[in-house]
Amino acid sequence: MPVYPFLFLAMALCMVMPQAPRTARIAVFFLMIVNLVSASAIRVHDEEDKAVQRLKPLLPLPPHSLIFVVGDNTVARFRLNVPFHEINESDFETAGVFTPMINTAFWKRDFANRVLAEWKRGGGIWVTTRVWAQRPRREWNWVEGDDPDVKWKDIVEFFKLLEHDDGAPREDGFALLPRSARNHDILGSFANSTKN
Repeated sequence: MPVYPFLFLAMALCMVMPQAPRTARIAVFFLMIVNLVSASAIRVHDEEDKAVQRLKPLLPLPPHSLIFVVGDNTVARFRLNVPFHEINESDFETAGVFTPMINTAFWKRDFANRVLAEWKRGGGIWVTTRVWAQRPRREWNWVEGDDPDVKWKDIVEFFKLLEHDDGAPREDGFALLPRSARNHDILGSFANSTKN
């Protein structure tokens, strides 16, 4: 962030100085177009609409709800970028099934500990239904091998063990992770494990 003002000044100078190489001007112009497209209002509103469609079936959310996501996290961005939307009036947090590049060798243990802690304080846990899909879809922005400690098949195998209630199944929604004895035992075994 602190470098941005200098970057913008350099780009502006590159565009107006006649001695700037033509290739540099073309590169700057291309960068401006790419950034305009990625930040366009239509694209941003489309992303917000997708997040609303995924979250709406969960309403009304009980207090201390925690929603776990994986891959492209439009739900977390929606929570941050549109704070005054009616959905964001609910008391819920979003978290990743794992935090990319941060202690991912122990993601199962960390996930289990977080869920057990939330249950202890009376919270509800929802997990994206993506974790039961045999293959990630392109729009989820999953890159296999991006993190050597987390593979898609490991995510699917881990969540296959857990009971879940997805009500009316949706292809890209969320399922409640009930506080059942089986889930508690499985997550407890991972929470106390020194291996992932």
